[in-house]
This record gives sequence, structure tokens and C-alpha cells, in this order.
Amino acid sequence: MKAVVKSVNWLAAAVLVVAVGMAWLQPIHFFGNPDWASPAVQLAMVLGLLVMTMAGRQVLKQLSSRQYRWLLIGLVGLIAIVQILIATSFVDVARADPFFVRQQALLLARGSHHWQHYFMIYPNNVNFTLLVANLLKPLLKLTQTPWVLLNVIRFIWIDTGLISGLYLLNRWRYWQPGAVSFSLLWLVSVPVAAFGLFAYTDALVLPLLPDSLALLTLGLSLTGWRRWGVLIGDGLLVAVGVVMKTNLIVLWLTLVLMGIILWWQRQFSGRQMLGWLVSLVMTLGVMFG
Repeated sequence: MKAVVKSVNWLAAAVLVVAVGMAWLQPIHFFGNPDWASPAVQLAMVLGLLVMTMAGRQVLKQLSSRQYRWLLIGLVGLIAIVQILIATSFVDVARADPFFVRQQALLLARGSHHWQHYFMIYPNNVNFTLLVANLLKPLLKLTQTPWVLLNVIRFIWIDTGLISGLYLLNRWRYWQPGAVSFSLLWLVSVPVAAFGLFAYTDALVLPLLPDSLALLTLGLSLTGWRRWGVLIGDGLLVAVGVVMKTNLIVLWLTLVLMGIILWWQRQFSGRQMLGWLVSLVMTLGVMFG
């Protein structure tokens, strides 16, 4: 198994090196934007960033556990402050698909049962619209402009990915310097900030990968009914993602394959693997139902 993983890693590294080389050697106007920096400048910036990253890792490794913990707490607090400022300062104007989702959700939340013709053409957005409508119902009792509150809810949900990532780094013994590095990446990540304002399915599915992996890791550390409670919860979480965004079926299939691998590694017995597969099928069927 280790040989297979090592071969896959080397293959991924080779593909990445080839892709970077081809992208760097292309003309400046390859992307159709004359404002791109020259390849030499881009290469120099990447090398400089790598040097700064390695230096930062060495500094973080030299910190005491107490200093590192307070640095992490401060960084997580800064993430919360920045997200609150973003959530209360901007509201998505909802163009294209999000516009129809928002308008229909408002109508449903206010008691209408009429669906716009758009959803006859794009029925894949029906489930998400129902979710947004159910979120809007209690919020509309508090305010007629609930968009800031929805921004806050989206950021809270997205940040479950941060919590899951920190949990995994701790379990995998990459806590120092991994936790601070990951939190810093979360702070400056454009998708995290943008999807927190974007009234569409992107915010919903963004943290599903780290969340599902964290639940699987937690479940394997438990025994008995608690293990199966967490594992079934993991399958239910991914099933929700599939129902809201159907191309996430690849994540559901990944869980199926991981169950087979765990059985191969003797972490699952044959009966447990069968139970795992049945639970995944049942949770997906329940959500589609």
C-alpha cells in the first residue's frame, strides 16, 4: 500500500512540475491579459515565497508550546474579526443563478407555493432553494433584510472546515507548525471570503472534504455504537452535499472506496465494510427521498 501511495505521489509531483514548466514558458499574453507579470518575475516571486515559507516554518518550530498556542488563538480570533467585518460590510447582488435562487427562496419563505419557470429548466437548484427558504423563515421574523445574517451563517458553516483541518493536523502530528500555517492560509484565502458572501451552493460544499475526513478519522478512533454513529453521520453529511450539488457524487464514491481500503488494511472486518456500504447507500437514499 505504501508503494502505491508513493508511486501516486511521484506521479502527481511529475504532472505538477510539467504543468508549472509549461505555464512558465508560455508567452505573457497566453492568458489573454496583458497585465500579467513576465515569466521571470513570476518565477522570482515564487522562489521568494518558498524561501519565506521555509523561514517561517523554522521560526514556528522554535516557539514554545505556550507561545505557539497563543499565536494560534490570536490568528483564529483575527479570522473571526475579519469574517465579521466582511459579512456585515458586503451583500451579494445575486446575479444569474443565485438571483433566481434568492428570489424563489424569499417567495417560499413568505408563504408562496408558485415556482418560477427557471426551476423547470434547472431543477438541480430546487433542493438548495428549499434549504435557503427554510433558513429565511425565522430570519424574516427578525428583519426584512436578512442577508447579513445569512452571510454570518455561511461563514460559520465554512469555518467548520477550519476546525476539521486543525483536528486532522493534531491527529496526524503536524500541529506545529501546521496549525498556524493552515490558519494563516484560511485567513488570506480568497474562496473562503468570497463564498461567505455568495448566495449559492459553493459555500455549502466548500468545507465538506475536511469535515468528512475529520469525521471518518474520529469514527475510526472510537468503538461500538459511537463509531457507527459518527460514521453514519459522515455519510449523511456527504449525502446532503450530493443532494445540494450533484457533482459531489465523486466525494460519496470516495467514501465508498475508502471503506474498501480500510477493509483491505484490516481496519474494517467484512461485516463492518458491508455495514459501511449499506449505511452510505441508505443515507444517500434518505436524502434524495
